[in-house]
Amino acid sequence: MKKSGLCANEVYEQSFTEQQRNRLLTSNKHPETNMKKAFATLAIVSLALGSAYAGCGKVVTNEGKLKSFDAATKAVVVEGKDGKEAKLTLTPSAKGASDAEKLVGKDVKVDSEHGKITSIAKA
Repeated sequence: MKKSGLCANEVYEQSFTEQQRNRLLTSNKHPETNMKKAFATLAIVSLALGSAYAGCGKVVTNEGKLKSFDAATKAVVVEGKDGKEAKLTLTPSAKGASDAEKLVGKDVKVDSEHGKITSIAKA
């Protein structure tokens, strides 16, 4: 009792291949949309990675006695009021860097970011 000359399996296969063909045609219908998605993904990833490497801007303040200063290595040791020592590195751009040797044994206030001193001054 074939009316159209095709059996049920043939009709199914024909409609299935038409569906696949339609999907392929419509998926590449707007290639700029795919490009926009790729660009947006790239932008998000680069922003995420960029912010991971950026400085956090957290400033740590150590107050206490300047225990030692090594001029050769620019290493500074500050003994805090709680007795803990903080080993920091003096940078050339730090405020008060030129007076660091004169402050040994005195009470100081040291601001630093990631172990690098941004300012050192008498407390």
